[in-house]
Amino acid sequence: MDALARHVGATIEHGDGVLPGATATLAQAEVVSNAAVMMFGGIETSEGMTTSLFWHLLTDPENWAAVRQTRRLRRTPSRNRFASSRPPAGWTATRPPMSD
Repeated sequence: MDALARHVGATIEHGDGVLPGATATLAQAEVVSNAAVMMFGGIETSEGMTTSLFWHLLTDPENWAAVRQTRRLRRTPSRNRFASSRPPAGWTATRPPMSD
């Protein structure tokens, strides 16, 4: 945590990004703590979801059978796995604007 605190402190002192603005309402130690949560919080979520997926597949034979029988959920051949970096048609990473 000390290394993160040093890097966040240097960023705040340099004035780059959103971290200097965060010190208007938070102490530097709070900014460091929030930076740690943002950096490492996603790891725990992904780990938990992956564990839950495998637990449900391996403890319920019907779930495993459903995955095996659903063609689109099967593993693609390795030569095609990363053939396209474009998202599927109709896919979007944006959402409609929020109303006031």
